[in-house]
Amino acid sequence: MAGGPKPSPENNGWAIGDRRIYGNQDYQNFMEAESFYDLLEKEIAPMFYDRTADGIPRRWINTMKTSMKTCCPLLTATIAWCESTPRISTCPPTGDGTVSNRTNSKSPATSPTGGIR
Repeated sequence: MAGGPKPSPENNGWAIGDRRIYGNQDYQNFMEAESFYDLLEKEIAPMFYDRTADGIPRRWINTMKTSMKTCCPLLTATIAWCESTPRISTCPPTGDGTVSNRTNSKSPATSPTGGIR
């Protein structure tokens, strides 16, 4: 059970599971745990422990640098939005039609003027 595509600028990180939704939550958890441990054992740990002659995990470092290049600007923009708009209790949309406020609860996405987006 492979855990998803290899990391790249177009695809940052790994996917756990195969996006299937099972009717039984216990079975869903089992399948996702199997996928996670398979991914960890066959892809992530080997990448981390694969060292060059000088003892440096070059592939791991490149993967982390790619993640930082693609994720940090989004995180920084979100933090800036939240900090620069104290009169608004919510942060930008999360991608699922909701927004996360500073207490990590979700509410419908609203614009700065209060309307639903």
